[in-house]
Amino acid sequence: MKSFKLRDRDGNETQHEVVHITVYRALEQEVARLKNGIKAVLTENAGLADGENCTLGGLKKLVPEWEAEFCGDDEHSGQMP
Repeated sequence: MKSFKLRDRDGNETQHEVVHITVYRALEQEVARLKNGIKAVLTENAGLADGENCTLGGLKKLVPEWEAEFCGDDEHSGQMP
C-alpha cells in the first residue's frame, strides 16, 4: 500500500500525517468533477457571469481559471475581471 504525507497549499506538512493514495486519488477526481461541473454551468450561463458582482460571481471565485479559458486569453487568468 502506498501512502504519503498531506501538505497544505504552501507545501507544509499538515496535522494529518498519512492518507492512503486511493483516498487521495478519489478526492482529486471528485474535485476535478466538481470544477468541470462549475465550468460547464458558467459557460452555459456566461451572460450571468459577466461582471465582478454578477449572479454567478460566487462560482467564478471558486474556479478563477474559467474566465481565461472561456475568453481564450491570459488577461483574466486567476483573477476576477
